[in-house]
Amino acid sequence: KPDQLYPECSKLRYLSGLPVRQAVVQVRQGQSEAASEACLDMLEVGVKLPRGGSFIPYICALSIQARALRALKYTIAHQGLSRGTLAALPERLRRLEAQQTPLREVIACDYQSNGPGALELTPSEFWECLGGSRHPVFSTLLRLPGAGLVTRKFIAKRLPALMKWDAELARLSMRPFYEIRDEIPSDTEGLSDVGSVVMAPLGTGVLRHQATLQANWRGTRIVAQLELHRLRTGKYPARLAALTGLRAADLQDPFSGKPLRYKQHGRDYVLYSVGENGNDNGGKRVKGLEAPKGDLIIWPDPPSS
Repeated sequence: KPDQLYPECSKLRYLSGLPVRQAVVQVRQGQSEAASEACLDMLEVGVKLPRGGSFIPYICALSIQARALRALKYTIAHQGLSRGTLAALPERLRRLEAQQTPLREVIACDYQSNGPGALELTPSEFWECLGGSRHPVFSTLLRLPGAGLVTRKFIAKRLPALMKWDAELARLSMRPFYEIRDEIPSDTEGLSDVGSVVMAPLGTGVLRHQATLQANWRGTRIVAQLELHRLRTGKYPARLAALTGLRAADLQDPFSGKPLRYKQHGRDYVLYSVGENGNDNGGKRVKGLEAPKGDLIIWPDPPSS
């Protein structure tokens, strides 16, 4: 697992959670404006963390952004923000989201500096990049008398497949998920055990996580406009088309290419994406192993939040 190979992942997520938890406390104390600024600051950290870095900080950054957006939605829905703050939020979020480091740039940095494509690495440095010193199997291999030769053969045999895999991920990451859903590679032909077990699932999974995060960026902008509409009219609109201050792209579901789904539910509402499989299940939350097959609920969050 990533946290086992790279312990810094869990540390970064823990540190990022501190200001998010502080924001929740501020909301409960009636300091919603301060809480929203704390969430935006955390979003900026998540956006800038992977710049010039490798794949692992990029994964951490996705997690940080997701937590900050969730806390910001909670802050907005608490109904303590002013009209001015709510009106300004969509554009502030839009500017932050535009500063994200593209996955293709992260992959390029990996190859240029400390990834498996850096051909100038020594065999031991190559294994280090794959988490060799942190994994007992790799550590044992490195202690064997023929480790140098074995590693060189590994590089010669497996590197082309790894490079091809990463190049395909970089290409797919430039297009919306609903266009690439059926193109994401499902097999790991040519990859080594470490490539298929660690790298490949991380790579293909991150395309889904990217789309999930994109839906939440857009959904958070919509939540802000829904609250602004409620302040102005006393109720939520019947349709998202009634909202002002949003662009057509803000309403698009990255999993379908169509507008995000919205339903009034009593005095509240449900805002959701059709999710990874592209099927509309009516905004029903699915738990456990079946979750990827269900809708992605943007609001309301689960009760535990």
